[in-house]
Amino acid sequence: MNYNDVIGVLKAWCREKGDRYHEYYRKAGGETYIKYLVTGELQFHLSMLMEREFSSPEDFLEQVKASYWHFYDISLQREKTPVQTYMIQTIYDEFSLYMETVLQTDIYTLSSPLPYERVIIGEEAEALYARFWDVFEYDVNIYWYPLCGGEPQKVSEKCYFMSEHIEPYWTDICKLVGIPEKRVYALCDSAYQIPFCMGMEDMTFDECSETVYTNYDFTWMIYFSHEDTVAFAGDIVPKVKTLLKDKAEHMNRYEG
Repeated sequence: MNYNDVIGVLKAWCREKGDRYHEYYRKAGGETYIKYLVTGELQFHLSMLMEREFSSPEDFLEQVKASYWHFYDISLQREKTPVQTYMIQTIYDEFSLYMETVLQTDIYTLSSPLPYERVIIGEEAEALYARFWDVFEYDVNIYWYPLCGGEPQKVSEKCYFMSEHIEPYWTDICKLVGIPEKRVYALCDSAYQIPFCMGMEDMTFDECSETVYTNYDFTWMIYFSHEDTVAFAGDIVPKVKTLLKDKAEHMNRYEG
């Protein structure tokens, strides 16, 4: 059994449920928002199980259920009201039934898996954090170029633009770095309170802030800041400059 595909199906279920809960909360308010948060938490835990080996469907089931009531989202770490506790338990009960069905069914008849996304934690993530610093002088706890108060000395090739100038070129930029055919490392701000946590994914760049992407070999990096800047580093820079030659007057100019 391909458990990565099983995880994709389960995450799709969580995403669909979460969207529904969020829309209901937007219209009616109340306690429904906590159900939206829990479905997001489930997706996060499932992503941590990508590429793991399981001895049997029962082993997989047990490991997923072991994550219940273990929250990394700080909003879910607060004391729960009886209503919130009841809502969370109903989600887990419904999800458990669906998961058991998936493990007994041809998963491709149930749902289309979401794009690949693996949450990396622990020593593996810590080593990748160190490599971000060694190669790009990037520290997840502070802004990076051009907002860091100086230029990273280890990075010879770098440039930045305000995001409004490069948005029309996103498809071409994705092609320059081989997305979506190649998976990338993604390190970003997160509501999930866990040290040394990052992702590996095959998704295209979307709207984001305080997020960096790089390839397996760390030959390039793209940094999205809260301040609407997008910086490029490494061997992608000459290609970006050629692609954005008509925007040259806006390169390395902070126009916020």
